[in-house]
Amino acid sequence: MSSESESQNKSSPSVETTTTPSQEIIAIKCCTCESVIHDGETRLTCPFCPYLEIHTTDACPLYFFTCQHPSCGKRSCLICLHNIIDDSDESMHRSQCIELHSYKEMIEKAIEIGSQQHCPHCQLKGLKDDGCTHMVCERCGLNWCYLCGMKEEECLVDDQAEPSLSAHNQNWETHEGRCPMSLVSIHELDERWPQNDRDCLEYFHRYRTLCQLYNVFKIIGEDKFDELNDTFGIIDGSGYRIEEIRDYENRILINYSPNDNN
Repeated sequence: MSSESESQNKSSPSVETTTTPSQEIIAIKCCTCESVIHDGETRLTCPFCPYLEIHTTDACPLYFFTCQHPSCGKRSCLICLHNIIDDSDESMHRSQCIELHSYKEMIEKAIEIGSQQHCPHCQLKGLKDDGCTHMVCERCGLNWCYLCGMKEEECLVDDQAEPSLSAHNQNWETHEGRCPMSLVSIHELDERWPQNDRDCLEYFHRYRTLCQLYNVFKIIGEDKFDELNDTFGIIDGSGYRIEEIRDYENRILINYSPNDNN
């Protein structure tokens, strides 16, 4: 899986480094770097300084990175982002971090999905601003509901009603699967929800993330989930607790039980 060329991390046709005419290595700001990364490329960044390289993704995966900046030069594990002290330390990282790598990526993906919402047609990701849950995609022009993530024509409405976001909002308090026009109105039914737009948006995405993390928890099992957190601190470091991921109530978007007339 690994090779000497990988461990040395030398420049090759699959690696682009940035230098001045005097060969002094400089770092590109991440916001600038993103604009020059193409399909089939990925950015590798030193965890200890701003140095970065752009690699092609068709090469063997890199798990270790040797910084080429003259004032740094540290070797690091790209999975846990810790410094590699010596060959024995690297061997430990190979046996532990690489084994857990795919599971770690599952958790990272769950957190990424939960922290955003996406257009159900073109998958454009983002966060809504203050205002209603009616969305118009900036890329494809689709009308959709931010809360349930469904297209306007697929949203739940009365049997006699034409599909529309407004019809989708009608009587949402007594019809599970319909959505309110504004997030702040949910507090009137479910007191767990905050009473202002900003806090409601944070609450909603925390709910989404907890649901995504619980799905990973079910797939990989409790022991592996705990091992990932013990090894990388990936749950604790993201502001979540394993206990709240397990808690069923946290995976209920709206609690209709106080006014359940269905």
